[in-house]
Amino acid sequence: MAGIIPADKLKAIMDICTAYEDSDALELAGRLMEDPAIRMHGPEHHFLTAAAILTAYANKYCPKSKYRFLKMASHRTVRIPVAVCAIYGTCGALMGAGTAVSIIIQANPFAAETLQIVNKATASIQNELSGYNGIRCCKRSAWASVKGALGVLNTCEGISMPVSDICCHHSFKHNACIGKRCPYCHCADA
Repeated sequence: MAGIIPADKLKAIMDICTAYEDSDALELAGRLMEDPAIRMHGPEHHFLTAAAILTAYANKYCPKSKYRFLKMASHRTVRIPVAVCAIYGTCGALMGAGTAVSIIIQANPFAAETLQIVNKATASIQNELSGYNGIRCCKRSAWASVKGALGVLNTCEGISMPVSDICCHHSFKHNACIGKRCPYCHCADA
């Protein structure tokens, strides 16, 4: 069914996140992207983005909530359609980041402050993604989405989540990689 993340990909992400014990969402996103179950492009990046943020956050601040957070995120992100970036004009990984921020701050549509924070996160990510001149890259979008969500959470929520360096090693899998024009490809052979 279009828009549904394949079960094997959901399971791979859940298994890796459940076992992960650190609080570095970007490092975890990299691990997830390296797993053989995760394709170069695909809707699994919608959940991958949310799962990396939520796992790192839960490990640092509320370990007992990790599994519950991951289940909430999977329930929300499996509904994001495939190719949403071109069809609706917003990225699925960005929506995954918005999902994670929403879960962490317990946002709801009737709470102005939390709604504003979720919108700040997704707006800053969308602004970054709009600056790339190249076809879709789920890896680039996931990196930007995790990094953008961490920036807003660290600033607006006063938490301290690490924002580690990103080194994408997937350019060889993407026949239209923008190479050195991608801020995450600085160390890859592109």
